[in-house]
Amino acid sequence: VLLIVFPFLFFFYMQVFTYYIKSGRELKRLDSITYSPIFSALTETLNGVTTIRAYKLQEQQQNLNDDRINDNAKAFHPMSTAQAWV
Repeated sequence: VLLIVFPFLFFFYMQVFTYYIKSGRELKRLDSITYSPIFSALTETLNGVTTIRAYKLQEQQQNLNDDRINDNAKAFHPMSTAQAWV
């Protein structure tokens, strides 16, 4: 009985494994894409902090940074959940 069932289970496992690998790769790519703007914006903010303060745009800059971090969290959470699944 095991010799009959094992090939089917193995085939099913390989299908799930292949799907997981492709999905995990895509989730990692999305995380990287949303992670990069956070550091770019941080560098720009540090370089332009005097201008931001001069024009009193601190709140606007904070909102933009919050949006970037939220976008990254939307991509990071599924990725971390998928990694924990393994």
